[in-house]
Order: sequence, then C-alpha cells, then structure tokens
Amino acid sequence: MTFEINADGIVSVHAKDLETGKEQSITVTATSGLTREEIEAMIDSGKEFAVERKRDEEFEARKQEAEGLMHEIERLFDKVSKVVGGSDYGRDALDKAQGVMERTKVAIDRHDAAALKEQVEALSRTFRMFKGVVAKA
Repeated sequence: MTFEINADGIVSVHAKDLETGKEQSITVTATSGLTREEIEAMIDSGKEFAVERKRDEEFEARKQEAEGLMHEIERLFDKVSKVVGGSDYGRDALDKAQGVMERTKVAIDRHDAAALKEQVEALSRTFRMFKGVVAKA
C-alpha cells in the first residue's frame, strides 16, 4: 500500500493484494464543502471589506493632514493675534480660525470623511493666511 500527498492536498492511495495480484487505487481531493453561492458571497464580502479599508485609509491620511495643519495654526496663533488682534477684522479672522479648528475636531470625532475634507481645505486657507500675516509682521 502506498500513499501520495501532493502540494494541493490531493491524496492518492494505491493498494495491491500480494496473494491475488489485484490492484486498486483511489484519489481523494480536498473540497471546501462550500456552494458556488457561498463562495461568491465570500468574494463579494472581501470586495466590500477592501472598499471599506480604502475609505478608512483615506480618512486616516486626511485626519493626519488636518492634525498637522491644526498644530501649525495653533503654533502661529499667538503671533497672528498680536499682529491683527487689535482690529475688528483681526478678531473676526481669529474667531473664524477657532471655528474651523473646532469643526475639524468634530468631523474627526464623528469619522465624517466629507466634512473632514471640507475642513482640511478651510484649515489650509487659514494656515496660508496665518503664514502670510506672520511673514509681513
């Protein structure tokens, strides 16, 4: 009696009766026992997971960008406040910057990708404005 197992998990068994000389063999293949519909459902589920994973990665990248911009804005806030804080326009601009940062934090907490995208754009404008004010001072 001989057994062979290949890399795919297929088992072949060969047997020979030494007295009669008769031989028999059988091949056993591994099956998952899943129906075609179950396999297709698993594939669809995998595709949905991949899409969800990509969305999560995009959200995380945007979140990191937002956090970096907020850090830079906070770093410049005192300098900008000293330069423009004495005017109504300056105080209004500082209040708007605070509002953008608060809305960004809410978008992050809610895991709201669309809102976060908008807030990153607003943070970028605020940061450019802050850098311009500090550069002119």
